[in-house]
Amino acid sequence: MSLKRKKFFSVYFLNIDDKGVTLVESLVVVSIIAILAVAVISNYISMKPTKNLHADGRELLSNIQTMKLEAVKRNTCVGLYFLPVVAPATGGSYRIFIDDGSGGGTACDAVWDNPVGGGVGTEPLLMSDVNVRESVALTMTPVAAIPADQANLFTAISFNQRSMVATRLAVGTGSVVFSNNGNPAQATLWLRVMVRNTGSAFIQTNTNAGNPNNWIN
Repeated sequence: MSLKRKKFFSVYFLNIDDKGVTLVESLVVVSIIAILAVAVISNYISMKPTKNLHADGRELLSNIQTMKLEAVKRNTCVGLYFLPVVAPATGGSYRIFIDDGSGGGTACDAVWDNPVGGGVGTEPLLMSDVNVRESVALTMTPVAAIPADQANLFTAISFNQRSMVATRLAVGTGSVVFSNNGNPAQATLWLRVMVRNTGSAFIQTNTNAGNPNNWIN
């Protein structure tokens, strides 16, 4: 760049003369950067619960695939049950176990037969306490369901050695629901994982839990 063009650029676009940048100009630039930084950070913080919610949903789907593979490999049932929280709390977790009825329990019943789980038996855990991420709530609060999909709801489930549903436990038409806020009145997104009897799993989301037809795949 020629000296003349440099001079033109610095004077008319950056307002910089041969003496450099003034204090006022420096403060203006710093203020602009600070405002942009605050906006970016605020946006990240506000979006974090929703990002965590989607991440938890994807993780559960992945773990369900792992369950089905383990059921085939071990030639026995593998079960999952949830440890939800009560709104308006956040948190919650789930456990995945070998549902083989060992130690006097009942196989393939989607119930963890173990003294820790409140039952009789020695069914081992495959995954212990998979916790949801920060700001996410895993609750048993019934959220209206699409009638055609009610058969895919569950609160506990067991897959057999053919990767199909062996047992499905549910409370009425409700299911375990993930939300991006423990307080239902403040949540803006709900998520649930559905499982067909064939074993295929998918995610549904809802931005208006009061609308029974607002769940979308």
